[in-house]
Amino acid sequence: MTDILPYVLNEVPHCPTPLVQQQLFLVIRDFCLATQWWQWNLDPINVKTDVTDYDLDGWPTYAAIDAVVSVWNQGRILMPDIAYSLPADNVIRLLQTPTDSARDSLVIRVSLQPCEAATQICDDIYERWYTAFADGVKARLMIMAGKPWFNAPGANHYANQYLDAQNQAITDRDRGRMNKPLQARARWRF
Repeated sequence: MTDILPYVLNEVPHCPTPLVQQQLFLVIRDFCLATQWWQWNLDPINVKTDVTDYDLDGWPTYAAIDAVVSVWNQGRILMPDIAYSLPADNVIRLLQTPTDSARDSLVIRVSLQPCEAATQICDDIYERWYTAFADGVKARLMIMAGKPWFNAPGANHYANQYLDAQNQAITDRDRGRMNKPLQARARWRF
């Protein structure tokens, strides 16, 4: 994640590198929480007869689960608070007791955020959003009053750029991560 430093340091003179790295971590975490862009399919779970609680497993060690995005059981989507709940960290509870066992039938998609000790994130996220991360870091640093790199208009500019990128990420996520306009053609059936 240090590749981003040249994009930031040239606009915040005399800012210590550890402070830039700290702000980068905070920006990436904020971005992940606000957009739910970093999504991950957990390891499929074998459903067992009469067992309702299952441990979640299978995400990178440098990440933490932010939210459950979707849960499927035997090809059917489950609705939260109707078919499942999350009684504890990293545990899912089926609200109807299974009557049959089924291999790899419970499929869960989650959104992730970097954990405190993270020194990396997925390359595709970094490559897609590194300019947004740089903008967010510059905005956070430039608003620090009394520092040599203080620049209120610059902070405002970069904060707006960062928020625009967050909104674009949400739009792209909601459209299936397609970054091109959707086009549909009517098909008439007689």
